[in-house]
Amino acid sequence: MSRLLTLIWCCLLLAGMFGCGGGPVVWTSPIDCGGDEVGAALADNGTALVALGTKTLAETDKSTWLLQALTPDGRQTWRQEYREGEQNVAGDIVLGPAGEAFCCGRVRLKGEDLCVVAKYRVDGSLAWQRALAVGEGAGGSGIAPVEDGVVVCGFARAEDRQELLVARLDRDGATTWSKNYRFGALAGGERVATDGRGNAVVVGRSGTAENPDIVLAKFDSKGDTLWTRVYDSGGEDRPGDVAVDVFGNVVATGTALVEGAPVCVILEYHPDGELIRKTAYGEGVRAEGRAIAASADGDLYVGATLHGTEQVSALAFHYQPNAGTIWERTWRCAGDTRAADLVAGEDVFLLTTVERADGTHDMTAVRLRKPQSVNQGR
Repeated sequence: MSRLLTLIWCCLLLAGMFGCGGGPVVWTSPIDCGGDEVGAALADNGTALVALGTKTLAETDKSTWLLQALTPDGRQTWRQEYREGEQNVAGDIVLGPAGEAFCCGRVRLKGEDLCVVAKYRVDGSLAWQRALAVGEGAGGSGIAPVEDGVVVCGFARAEDRQELLVARLDRDGATTWSKNYRFGALAGGERVATDGRGNAVVVGRSGTAENPDIVLAKFDSKGDTLWTRVYDSGGEDRPGDVAVDVFGNVVATGTALVEGAPVCVILEYHPDGELIRKTAYGEGVRAEGRAIAASADGDLYVGATLHGTEQVSALAFHYQPNAGTIWERTWRCAGDTRAADLVAGEDVFLLTTVERADGTHDMTAVRLRKPQSVNQGR
């Protein structure tokens, strides 16, 4: 019996070192709170990580935002749940300069959908929450920091259409401004990034339900539109994430369905909106483009979901302008594993959603080691 326990312990140790069927990892940290947990976003400030997801209880079908704080070595510290409405669907999270967490999402309260923004202190206690009641219903999907607060994007329903919503709040939660933008009958913001001038870039949906496209829009600090660009592959296109690199260029990810197969697309634009390139990850590779992060040293990293012939894995890679890579990792554990978000610093931290054999889901955070050569820049 002791030899069997020793063997099990060794297997667990190796799983922690090398992942559950993918490339080597520094550590993994499962986030299972007894419900169905689906990853939404991951944020870091160099000394702490906070994962955000949606937890659903099967017996009640009620959902909450789930926040889990982690140290860089994978230890779980505080955990919080936001449960103000009948349904609480997590959107995005960002950490402020002092380590405080700003979150956004969609909350259904008494049958009405609200875009909710909440601030959590460093110890995980709730500092404030604000609901943006816009039109006939609203929801938040993306959040990014600005000098005096945060910018939020999402959707707002108006009559027979859905519009892209962008709002700016100060650090105390007061709304500086809130605006809706029309980009077809079914528009909505997915993620938002900001540059050093206080401008915001949103990647989202445009077009119709029958032919959805990816829209990129850049706004100044007052919410006035600087430029918009639309990506249409000819089929169904889904937005992923957006980042602003050290040169001010806008880089976005998304997914194009080509003859029913997902293709991870990457779109690059100059700060003034001029197209740099449109490209895809791999040739004939079935992958969904989900997350993108710009590191302080100028590198860009993409998080994607790789569809193999028999399994689904989370993928992270160092993006090069020609869509080539000098570093990439796949990770899969105990079921189909999808990338939810990633952040990049000394290493790459990936948030995933793992689908178990019984159909339930758990979140797992993974730290992927970068080779020294990657730190030499783009």
